[in-house]
Amino acid sequence: MPGFIDYIKARLRREASADERRSAPRFTTHLEKRLVVNVSLLEVKSRPDNARFKSVLAGYTRDLSEVGLGIVVSDIRIGGLNITRPDRMLRIMLGLPGQPIEIRGVPVRYVELEEEEDGEKARYLIGMLIKEMSDRDRAHYIAFLKSLQ
Repeated sequence: MPGFIDYIKARLRREASADERRSAPRFTTHLEKRLVVNVSLLEVKSRPDNARFKSVLAGYTRDLSEVGLGIVVSDIRIGGLNITRPDRMLRIMLGLPGQPIEIRGVPVRYVELEEEEDGEKARYLIGMLIKEMSDRDRAHYIAFLKSLQ
């Protein structure tokens, strides 16, 4: 219940705030609407010493908008490289109903989330700015966002 109350408070603050910076409405993906994401680095050549590291991070969405998304992952490193640097282009495979889509984006911020009540290890919320998406994937993504309204 505290999560719902925080959501309502945030919505009321957002509506009352004249200095809203977002250029597109953001939709929170509640528990039943969380979408699976797989995150990988683009344009990073495989090195033999990185073979022991995983090359994909699995996670889920926290919120979505036409220009960005918030994703929750268990780590901020892939192959020993920090994925939260603003010069890192990431490939995000987003599991939308019907078909997954590919998004290429850059991280704009991240925060470490508090430990979950059930003892899960630390997780990170990464705010992503969408940079590239195919026309077909964008159409499917926009249709999904409209279904959330």
